[in-house]
Amino acid sequence: LLISITVIFGSVISSVVSAESNDSDYGYDGFEKIIAVLRSAGVLDQDEISSADLTSVLTRAEFADYLAKLLNAGSEDNNVIFTDVPADNLYAKGISYLVKSGIVSVPDDLKFNPDVPITYNEALTMIIRASGYDVMAQAHGGYPMGYTYVASKLGIRNTVSNSEALTVADGLKVIFDGAAVGTYSPDKIKADGSYTFSVSDDTLLSVYHKIYFQSGRLYAFGGSTISKDYAAEKNEANIDGLIYNTNEEMNFENCLGNNVEFFYRLDNKDKANMIYLEKKDGDKEHIIDSEDIVSFNPESFAFEYSKSDDSSKKSSVSVSRSVRVVYNGRPNDSSVSELINNLTKGYNHGSVCLKETGEASGYDLMIISCYTTIA
Repeated sequence: LLISITVIFGSVISSVVSAESNDSDYGYDGFEKIIAVLRSAGVLDQDEISSADLTSVLTRAEFADYLAKLLNAGSEDNNVIFTDVPADNLYAKGISYLVKSGIVSVPDDLKFNPDVPITYNEALTMIIRASGYDVMAQAHGGYPMGYTYVASKLGIRNTVSNSEALTVADGLKVIFDGAAVGTYSPDKIKADGSYTFSVSDDTLLSVYHKIYFQSGRLYAFGGSTISKDYAAEKNEANIDGLIYNTNEEMNFENCLGNNVEFFYRLDNKDKANMIYLEKKDGDKEHIIDSEDIVSFNPESFAFEYSKSDDSSKKSSVSVSRSVRVVYNGRPNDSSVSELINNLTKGYNHGSVCLKETGEASGYDLMIISCYTTIA
């Protein structure tokens, strides 16, 4: 039995370490979100993307293919436009669509150079034209300065490892940023060349794939809730009173009660499928592991705990006396002292997560997770 347990824990630990190493090898923050959204949009397939894939050089044809998939260009006829992109080329349909849409220009030599690495300026030009900002870019100097100016205003990625040869990661980030900004269209262009624009709530993601970005407070997910008024069944999440379908792979760890940002797909008027969710910056929270709890004062509602990095140093934190308590995913009206004592009794372990939701001063939500071990 001991040998079996050792082997199991060794396997689990090695797999966790391996997963963490792979994530860190990417070297890019937010790629879990980018990959999830672009997969849902059909830009990426469902196969795993390795760190080697993300760091490899992206060609002009590959970038055009990603962008064409974003714009649902799969049914376009692959007419021969460029002498170096024959009709049977894997990327011919997408490139043909981008030309007809005014996103790709045709040079005098009729060459696309499909296998040449795409540059940052070329990628920006394509995504900005696709989003409707080409007139604005032209008004600010055209290629390339006008496009980099517009990109900086829109928040499209402007830090890349090599501007003359984008990596796959850099290219996907440019596409994602451009696909998530509101599209523009000119209201009026005057004879003197001046113009006015209106911004739309629509994005390339919403127009072509019904994928939307939203924010709100997570009240419940998969049977866990912070309020008896808000429920959610398995594979559901309740955000601001609205139900979204989720999948078992989504990570809601320590998100309950937080303001969150998320992408979802609206498959029909009654069905919204969540694609990706993460905590919104700015929420204040404090997590105390059960092993670090020294005491809880029922009079002052204050925790005394040791700091994990130095058990000899003690700290304290107080909560509102009207604090809402959630115990193992369900609202609980029991004595807070009793719940805390149970958390540290016998073979019990877990944590206390204190959150500020704004419904009262200070920490007004306490989420207790408690589990029992046999070893």
